[in-house]
Amino acid sequence: AALALPPEPIVRDEDLPEIEHAFGRATTPQVRRRLLRACQRIATPRAQRFLLAQLVFPDRIVQLQAALSLAATGFRAAPEQEETVKRAVEEIAELIAWDMAALFDLKRAAAAEATRASLALDLEGKRRTLFRLLSLLYDPQTVQQARRSLADAGTSVYAVEVLDVLLSPDLKACVLPLLEAGPASSLARPGAIAKQPRLARADRLCALLHREHGGVSTWTRACALADLGALAGRVLPDLIANLHHPDPILAEEAAVTIHRLDPAAYARYAGKLPTGARERLDRVASGSDPFLTAFAKAKLLRGRPGFAQLPREVLLRLAAASEERRLAGGETIEEVPGKQQTAPSLIAVLSGRLGAPGGGEAGAGDVFLAF
Repeated sequence: AALALPPEPIVRDEDLPEIEHAFGRATTPQVRRRLLRACQRIATPRAQRFLLAQLVFPDRIVQLQAALSLAATGFRAAPEQEETVKRAVEEIAELIAWDMAALFDLKRAAAAEATRASLALDLEGKRRTLFRLLSLLYDPQTVQQARRSLADAGTSVYAVEVLDVLLSPDLKACVLPLLEAGPASSLARPGAIAKQPRLARADRLCALLHREHGGVSTWTRACALADLGALAGRVLPDLIANLHHPDPILAEEAAVTIHRLDPAAYARYAGKLPTGARERLDRVASGSDPFLTAFAKAKLLRGRPGFAQLPREVLLRLAAASEERRLAGGETIEEVPGKQQTAPSLIAVLSGRLGAPGGGEAGAGDVFLAF
């Protein structure tokens, strides 16, 4: 079975003024990203100019989406537009260098393995964006062939040589060292990250939590909160600060980590939160049988067939929109007070067994669609 998603709305060049106005009024990067994807579908010169301008937007998430959308339209920068693209290349190169330094500082830290794995995925995404930006300046086929060759140890040197010929001197200085550095897990510290400070493991995790919005993914930040508690073994100020984080996913992970380290400290610090926020965090952090955090739900989905290949941000949105229900023996979902089933639902069984459509049963870890 497959889930049919609603088609993207049809947008035209004459819709651009309204899109640009909505972009200026938008308050979240998610809304801005959807508007940039609308410009991608329009793909006219005017839409491309708007996308180009967002390559230097203050929010990193918006910048990255603008680069992806602009490349998808087949855009090539005119001479007077090259400086904007080059500035975006330099900024993404700085992000890549920071991630490489973080991976180096966290190597061989078993307690930080989840953060390392997630940060490595972030780094790979930024590298793809780097090459998409380069394809706005140079022949896209040559650039993408170089990117694919870099993934193969046997052809990586050839790829670097191609880029050495292709890139302008100013871009060589910031791009080539990142590609010649080799794996971030190597024993020698790559020269590409020489300007980045060395940090102790716990300090690097704290620095990660302080990264600007879009500098690292929400998934990586959530991993860092749990790993920071494991590495430090005590409640640090950065954990306490994240109890107040506006993203509920991160506030929940901070609460669970603090409660695991020191229940009394959790009660003391959570007690300073507004009542509604305190009650929400108590559901996942305290009690004899706490509910799952949104991040825990996302990890559960990621481990199931059909979900593993979904982007992590999609899994987090699914998890954040989900609701955990606890049924007594013989009870059905429709019988839970105030929880009537009014639309198709994706159901994941956490424990026990649940009657599934068609007369079968679903056990812990099973996921199915109920109508």
